[in-house]
Amino acid sequence: MMKFVIVSLVFLLSACASNQHVVQNPYSKADVAAKIYEHKSEFGEHRIYGPVIEVSYGNMVIVDDLSVQLMKTENDNYYLRVHNYYQKDWKYLESITTLDKETIPLQEVDRNVSICTQMACNHTEVGFAPLSKARHLTGMKDFKVRINGRRHGSMVVVLPKAYIKAFMERAG
Repeated sequence: MMKFVIVSLVFLLSACASNQHVVQNPYSKADVAAKIYEHKSEFGEHRIYGPVIEVSYGNMVIVDDLSVQLMKTENDNYYLRVHNYYQKDWKYLESITTLDKETIPLQEVDRNVSICTQMACNHTEVGFAPLSKARHLTGMKDFKVRINGRRHGSMVVVLPKAYIKAFMERAG
């Protein structure tokens, strides 16, 4: 059942990752708080989503469009949602690593090819890293993670403490 819920979230969140949920300044607690949103389903599922933080990696030819956001499920589970859109070969995202050297496997990684040309294909990978409220989401410091793939290196992203504090005040 949990696998079905997370897979469903992949499609829901891919559609919801439009500009209306992107925070321009993740270091501003007020900006983050204004972009937090909730979703309640007819099946009693209730989720709270932090706004999307977007980061681009690469050069002018090949770019990775990475986005991350926090989410909380109705079962008081917390996740970091990782969404990467890029060209060329699969990266096979697998995990995140914290500054404390803790490696957390991504769950329910969904991989899709959106379009292919003679030069390359555009790929999307979405996964969820389970987080501990006590270890990762205190808001006392920024939460910096490295996103690891089997191929083509890794990417680093920071969730500022202001983002975490605003999210936790709403999500509890």
